[in-house]
Amino acid sequence: MQEAEGNFSDAIKASNMDQISVAHAMLEIARKRMSEATTELSALAAKRKRVDKKKRHVDSLLHKESPPTKKVKCSNRDRE
Repeated sequence: MQEAEGNFSDAIKASNMDQISVAHAMLEIARKRMSEATTELSALAAKRKRVDKKKRHVDSLLHKESPPTKKVKCSNRDRE
């Protein structure tokens, strides 16, 4: 993007229409690639969020505490 902007600026200063056209095309390509990268990053962030949510849910199911058991006291008579 920086290279394309530099080329575009130089082409405008030189008033060279051919260079302006090439630099403009480079800028459009750079913008398109940045847009695609942003879209991909956004999709990855959304996917990570869904995966983390599912992971937390599974972890909560796996680590759920079972209800405490009742302790039964045995008397000496029960042991005989």
